[in-house]
Amino acid sequence: MFHYNQPSNDKETIENLEKLNGMGAISLETILAKNPYVNDVATELKRLSNVDNKKGNNEGNNHNDKQVS
Repeated sequence: MFHYNQPSNDKETIENLEKLNGMGAISLETILAKNPYVNDVATELKRLSNVDNKKGNNEGNNHNDKQVS
């Protein structure tokens, strides 16, 4: 099968993905798969998970600090 190379507007693609995400109409995995700047969806999902875990740990630590005083 032959695919034509078509110019793409990355900004427009990302804006559309943001809108779909905001409506809850598309999964994070699909957003990453369609994002022109993401080459490896599985790795990106792991990275996002690590960021979420770190945020959760920091929020938990801050919460515990407030209770100790």
